Amino acid sequence: MVQLPDRPGVFPAHVRGRDPATDLALLEIDTKGVAVTPAVFGDSEFVYVGDWVLAIGAPYGFEQTATQGIVSAKGRSLPGDSYVPFIQTDAAVNPGNSGGPLFDADGNVIGVNASIENPTGQRVFVGIGFAIASNTAQRFIPDMIAGRPI
Repeated sequence: MVQLPDRPGVFPAHVRGRDPATDLALLEIDTKGVAVTPAVFGDSEFVYVGDWVLAIGAPYGFEQTATQGIVSAKGRSLPGDSYVPFIQTDAAVNPGNSGGPLFDADGNVIGVNASIENPTGQRVFVGIGFAIASNTAQRFIPDMIAGRPI
């Protein structure tokens, strides 16, 4: 079930595909004829260090939370994971933000919030968050729709 922030009630959702390595999933929702405007993907190739970003999610169950920050780096790999080049940001990303959009200043989705890194090993934000670049996430969509492993 999916709840939209500007619509009452919930909508049935169907998982069209998933990728355990990136923790991405593609959901299809039945809006029962209600018009829904999807967010627009931006081109993460044109994201630059210093650009302002907005991370949306539900950290610790606090729905519709927005945090701001800047892009700190591009093309980051996390320790033990060289599979995905991440956008690094100082926008607060906490447990519950995963899967939420990372917007640029024009309102385009330039990343999918994915992870935090904390030297203590605790899953709490310390100023370093990561998002899967939108161009990377979009490459997986056709395979997810077709049901092919990624």
